[in-house]
Amino acid sequence: EEKIEEVIRRLQADGATSLKNLAGRKPASEIIAIFLALLHMAHEQRVFLEQEGHLSDIIVRSLRI
Repeated sequence: EEKIEEVIRRLQADGATSLKNLAGRKPASEIIAIFLALLHMAHEQRVFLEQEGHLSDIIVRSLRI
């Protein structure tokens, strides 16, 4: 839930972001937690996740916060 709040704050400030921006220089365990939070939020239709190509960055857009 802490990571969900972090994503929500970033989306409220920027409107859209990417996994790379959310991850920054965080340790792998935190990046995984952020990724799982994004998947949970996408399942709840709170965010839209978009990836243009294989292994490209994942763009996160708010659907409803």
